[in-house]
Amino acid sequence: MREPWAVGWFVVAVGALGCDGAGPVTDAGAEDAGLEDAGPSCTELLHDPGGLSRWPEPALLVVDGTTETGLRLRFDEEAYPDLVARRRGYRQVFSEDLSELDGFGINAEAFFMFGRAFDVAGLPRAEATAAPAAGLGLVVVSPGPPRLHPVLVEATDDDRTLLLAPLSPLPARAEVAAFVTTRLAPFTGGCLAPSAALAAELASPDARASAALDALVALDVIASPAELAAFVAFPTQSIVEDTLAVAADIAARPAPALLGSSCRPDGELVRCDARFEAMDYRDPDGVFRRAAGAAPAPGTTYEVPVTFWLPAGGTPPYPTLLFGHGLGGDREQARRLAQ
Repeated sequence: MREPWAVGWFVVAVGALGCDGAGPVTDAGAEDAGLEDAGPSCTELLHDPGGLSRWPEPALLVVDGTTETGLRLRFDEEAYPDLVARRRGYRQVFSEDLSELDGFGINAEAFFMFGRAFDVAGLPRAEATAAPAAGLGLVVVSPGPPRLHPVLVEATDDDRTLLLAPLSPLPARAEVAAFVTTRLAPFTGGCLAPSAALAAELASPDARASAALDALVALDVIASPAELAAFVAFPTQSIVEDTLAVAADIAARPAPALLGSSCRPDGELVRCDARFEAMDYRDPDGVFRRAAGAAPAPGTTYEVPVTFWLPAGGTPPYPTLLFGHGLGGDREQARRLAQ
């Protein structure tokens, strides 16, 4: 599977859809008190099966027995022609990057697009979203007992799109749901409602959605699905399985020999420089792929330079600290640690 940042990047791309969000559907209803009128008399979720006006979108999931979760994300360009036409610059994210994922991101934002603006001053602060009365948030359905997961709440697209960012990573390979309840109606002019498509989903939920709805009721977030204005249930991606498989493969191999080792005095220390042959498990396009349960195999090798500093005196073996420098640094920084 592709690394987790890909999911977050895709959500940034999909989040940009708010800039071109579908205009509100007008009606002849009376104006609400409070917020300036934006067309319809009720703030309604814009979700419909033919668009991506909410995220995550479980309609993109397909069954795939080669992944750790048994699922894969797949974007059908024919199903979203308008989106593809408007967002050509993100086409690779949709058509290629998504297919590397076996669930939705543990750090990625959820979003819901509505037809009218929210009064952002009334939206709950992050710490309040851990309580059932917040009116929106994330719920982790499983593994473990159902529990609310705090989120940072923001609005964009002229305050018509709500963004819910998890304050800490969601559990991997978990069942999660994002939601907005009618408790927030006072901050939308007095009326907040699901789209017809979501109302139909709530009336006949699949197994994943049904479990999430039961969790929201059990946690006293809602008394019934009729109190939901926005909702989506989704699985999160696997995270550590590929890394553990590679680590196990490396541990089973003999330690690589140091090549071209040479040492020289360096002040009160002795500096030694060498190289070793490392293995690259990625495919030629730079992505690591492994079928669930399969043993990884390196595709290529490359040489890594290494420098270590030893005390000028004393008797080996010496206490050792492995140091990896950050971006913009180099291995020369380890000398300070040796001192």
